Amino acid sequence: MDKKLLLIGGLGAVVVLALGILVGNAIGGFWYAPQQAPLPTLNPAEVATRLPPTASQPDSTPANPETAMAVTPTPTEAPTPTPKPLCGGPPTMDILLIGSYRGYYDLADAIRIAHVDFTKPEVVVVTIPRDLIVKLPDDSPYPSPVKLNQSYFLGTPIMQTGAHPTSGAELLARTIGLNFGVQVDHYAIISGNGIREFITALGGVTVCVSEDINDDATKLKIKAGCHNVDGWDFMRLLRYRGDQGDLFRLKNQNWLLQSVLDRISSPQILKSWDDLLRLYGDLVMTDLSPAQISQLLCLGRHLDKEKIHFVSPPEDFFQLDEQQIYLSYQPIYSSVLLWDNRFVQWLQEQLHPTP
Repeated sequence: MDKKLLLIGGLGAVVVLALGILVGNAIGGFWYAPQQAPLPTLNPAEVATRLPPTASQPDSTPANPETAMAVTPTPTEAPTPTPKPLCGGPPTMDILLIGSYRGYYDLADAIRIAHVDFTKPEVVVVTIPRDLIVKLPDDSPYPSPVKLNQSYFLGTPIMQTGAHPTSGAELLARTIGLNFGVQVDHYAIISGNGIREFITALGGVTVCVSEDINDDATKLKIKAGCHNVDGWDFMRLLRYRGDQGDLFRLKNQNWLLQSVLDRISSPQILKSWDDLLRLYGDLVMTDLSPAQISQLLCLGRHLDKEKIHFVSPPEDFFQLDEQQIYLSYQPIYSSVLLWDNRFVQWLQEQLHPTP
């Protein structure tokens, strides 16, 4: 059971939904149905502009038979068989993880992509800065550029009348595809309110800070040392920037997710399992089907904690600048992160590593 719980913690946004979905939906006969609207397949034109250039093709001019040398074929070794994916899953699965501050219809306060490899097995949770300046898809009713975290909120029913409840995840996924050439398979949206209740149901988590924190922006007050924090202080820590800005917060969030992973993997957490399941409806919206959740749980039996990695891009990939962006239809000047193809290449390498 502990290793199943490790996977849930490692995915970050797929926390505690597994058994809740299995019980609530398998009985209802919806085993293979997505819980929410699935992501669309991206139009290739939306991602082509940011994909790395293809390698140049070799010269196809026929060789002069009078000068061409005979070539003896080099014996090749038999290819190594590709390991069969475990648990009936696909070879890999990329899940867009979205953390909103309050309810489901807010800015995307945290953005991650979990790359799940069913053949190794391994999970890599990749950080994407929320303040990146990006272009929205051409069919968006809102103008560009915007911050990446706004692309989620602009797609929600609050900002687009008649949109389905998870349309924010769709717009964020399409925006990531357009700007960075990456297409995800699924999404999971975590409510900030649900996170607070989840951490409290865990009995809090232990965090250690090196110095006193008294932050007016988040109302966070904590002394140096190790503390067991409740859901409210955990959310304040997730939002804490210090004096170093959003890139500092990204690393801070990964450290906090690791502390949750450590807590979930402890034997004592089984006592809180019933309380955690009751939080499912307030915690997560996802298009993962119960069958896919079952595959993820099964994979957890083969995962050690060392096989769950949290990675963040190098800070020198970005430049902090003041740029004109749009807040809905209103142009404003705001602090944003500028990026280039170094980040695009890094992101694609994390999600599609070379064997």
